[in-house]
Amino acid sequence: FAASYNLTDNLSAVYRLGVDAYNERNEAGQNIGGVEGFLNGMYRTVDNNNIIWDQTITINGNYDLGSQFGLNFNVGATGRRSDFQRTGVQSQNQLVFGIFRHFNFSEQQPLQYTEEQNILGVFAQAEVNWDGLI
Repeated sequence: FAASYNLTDNLSAVYRLGVDAYNERNEAGQNIGGVEGFLNGMYRTVDNNNIIWDQTITINGNYDLGSQFGLNFNVGATGRRSDFQRTGVQSQNQLVFGIFRHFNFSEQQPLQYTEEQNILGVFAQAEVNWDGLI
């Protein structure tokens, strides 16, 4: 989503909002009888969920500073929030070779991880031009 508004003939404001969300499912397994790793078998399922909110507001200006000089500028602020969650199960000690379902393992361990992040920033840029050249 984006919206803009002309404050004056030389000054405008722009607001932008973005949302990104995804879910991914991961699955890994090793049969009983392997020569390295989980020798008695292992099965892991994990769901990753991530939502990212991003928003920016910018003030843009364009001014003439006399007959030959001009000034263009951008000033703004941005904020981003990320929420990441991972949940899953890791099972060990496979009972029947070749069946990768958690009920076919004698030990189950829950997996859970959460991360939240907020990033804030400000920015500015200015250009002075002479006779229309930057």
